[in-house]
Amino acid sequence: MQVIEWTQHVCKRTVFECTVFKRCVSRLFLRVLTTLCLITVTCNSAVIAMPDHDEKLKLNENVVRVVSGIISYTHWPATRTTLRLCLVPPSSYINVLAHINMISGHTELQIETLNFNVEQLIERCDVIYYGQVDPRLQHQVISRKNDKSLLTIAENNPHCETGSAFCLNIDNTQVTFNLNFDILTRSGVRVNPNVLQLARKVE
Repeated sequence: MQVIEWTQHVCKRTVFECTVFKRCVSRLFLRVLTTLCLITVTCNSAVIAMPDHDEKLKLNENVVRVVSGIISYTHWPATRTTLRLCLVPPSSYINVLAHINMISGHTELQIETLNFNVEQLIERCDVIYYGQVDPRLQHQVISRKNDKSLLTIAENNPHCETGSAFCLNIDNTQVTFNLNFDILTRSGVRVNPNVLQLARKVE
């Protein structure tokens, strides 16, 4: 009788231990599976983030290429050893445009950031780059500049009907532009026709 009771006790203990073991294994498996899922999600996020970073760098490069190209193709009535480029915020490209150093071997480009103010922009700038500035405000500068030779470039002027001579079209990594010939004629500067080559999309 004692043998039977002992055997039953051992069997119950064995079943209990097996159950506990299975639960431990299940929990361990779930933890491992969860960890693997987190690693996979993290890796995928890193892979997805890299193209976004590369696209942003490419876009910045193209904005600088087009803006500096437009300036280099522009001729002022008198030869300048220094040109003053004014960047008018807000814009996502202020920082990258602030690092344009030279547009030719003989002309220095001085760059400053100015908040929108008609009188200051006319007095202190030879080139104005407008960020997210309303085209109607841009046009105030053109209307009041009198005989001042002034090149204007804008990133927030999709129809290019008023405000600036050059209106950028920024799309993904591509930067092209529209040209307002009426404002360009009134600007007091001359632009080499080869500037149109800059409007071609670059991969």
